[in-house]
Amino acid sequence: MQPLDSADNMLCVLLLGGYRYAGCNTPMVEVEGGVKPAVNSRLFWEDIPFGLCILKDLALRMGIPTPSIDFMIRWHQQVCC
Repeated sequence: MQPLDSADNMLCVLLLGGYRYAGCNTPMVEVEGGVKPAVNSRLFWEDIPFGLCILKDLALRMGIPTPSIDFMIRWHQQVCC
């Protein structure tokens, strides 16, 4: 296995640092009896398919596990579909 160059190291830090998403709250809408995720929001239509899914694919290609990203993708799929 070849040593990682600085670009690979930066990508590993990005992929393993799921805490960066900790401050990203899911947009909510009021419904009778409470609130629910706003599935028509940018989060569901842009951030997941053009953000997390791309990061997941890069990590998969590099052999980096992404349990936090996997959890977020699965949760959004369950809520949205």
